[in-house]
Amino acid sequence: MARNNEQELYKFRPLNGCANFHALPDIVENAVSEGRFEDARAYWNNLLNYGDLSRYEFPIVFRQSKTFGSKIHEINPTNGVSYPIVSDRVISILEDNGITGWKTYPIILYDKHGNRLDGYNGFYVDVMDGKDLSFELPKYKYDKSTEKLKCIVVKRGWLDITNWDGRDFTRAERATIVTERVVNLFKKEKVTGISFIKYSKEYDIICSK
Repeated sequence: MARNNEQELYKFRPLNGCANFHALPDIVENAVSEGRFEDARAYWNNLLNYGDLSRYEFPIVFRQSKTFGSKIHEINPTNGVSYPIVSDRVISILEDNGITGWKTYPIILYDKHGNRLDGYNGFYVDVMDGKDLSFELPKYKYDKSTEKLKCIVVKRGWLDITNWDGRDFTRAERATIVTERVVNLFKKEKVTGISFIKYSKEYDIICSK
């Protein structure tokens, strides 16, 4: 497999700290409270594995998680899974700049006091014919020589972009991957609630052909 040193890709990571706003869909919360765990998993699996929400009625209701903070951003996590809720401004930025590989779905969003928060959308990656990029995780160990434990890479992982069609948003399992074009655009527009991590920091970008 040949290493590709020209293509830089990034992990797309909504800020997930305890002080930040998180939202959960009623579909999942109701299923869990009623013991319908397969239905709860099916919602995320349909979205994650197939980009398919055709079995659900729109808009989907989201409510702020009471166990997290209230610092709302333009991009907000939904219980730590890959696909966040994003503001209308983020959607306009993506559309105006021809960014590819993403879709939205209509939602109604409420804060923990029951107040409706308008101007937000469900967001997910437009899966490439149901195919993710292949990858192998890096291997880590903890460096115990310092007072604070530091995780270091002892074997780099790899990300195979052979089947990638060049779209700006793509996916490797649950990880959302974006091009440098997205990173530069979000930084320019000062989009809040998002962080990016270079794949080349811990992975080799390869092409198997």
